Amino acid sequence: MTKQLLEKGYHVMATCRRPDKSPGLSDLSAKYPMTLHMSRLDVTDSQSISETATRVESDFGGVLDILVNSAGILQDDAHKPERQLSAIDRDWMLNSFEVNSVGPLLVIQAMQEFLKRTKENKRDRGVIANISARVGSIEDNKMGGWYSYRMSKAALNMATRCSALELKRHGVASISLHPGTVATDFTKDYRKNVKPEKLFPVDRAASQLLNIIEGIELKDTGKFFAWDKEVLPF
Repeated sequence: MTKQLLEKGYHVMATCRRPDKSPGLSDLSAKYPMTLHMSRLDVTDSQSISETATRVESDFGGVLDILVNSAGILQDDAHKPERQLSAIDRDWMLNSFEVNSVGPLLVIQAMQEFLKRTKENKRDRGVIANISARVGSIEDNKMGGWYSYRMSKAALNMATRCSALELKRHGVASISLHPGTVATDFTKDYRKNVKPEKLFPVDRAASQLLNIIEGIELKDTGKFFAWDKEVLPF
């Protein structure tokens, strides 16, 4: 997504936990030295959120057109998605909420004034795009399981809805996005039953989401969109 935004001419503040360990960002920085800015950001670390906000103020004049919250955790070496109640672990569930819902909401909190300034600068609107997942839909849940991931993504969707209601009058839209199944390490253990045409390469997935984000109007705020623009139930 960073690459495609840069190709479109955007100035981008790319964030990750270890920018110095990201060869992809380093390559893009060499190609786009004037328009790519980087900041260390861990959504579980309030100081890094604050420092990134300071960078947006200094590097971008405190104006932000689009905020993409893409932080997420599904599993680690010791934890897999829970298939039954007996597998639930308190610490893991709390960690899932911190990364998947609390952290992104704190990023919105830190960046809200920058997004509001898009209206003050007579631009169309600011957009908050929270990368959620269809499994976070309560109404769509027909299989159960995956307690920590489902519940934390449902909480992120509620953050989308609440921020949408609060920020609409300031010219800021807030949406949730379901990217579909993307061919990354994040999904490698859970895509054996995915049809080949529904397993998206990273570039295609990014393009599909950007197409939605760039077309968002204030009337769309508070909605939950799938990769194909289908409006999903919360």
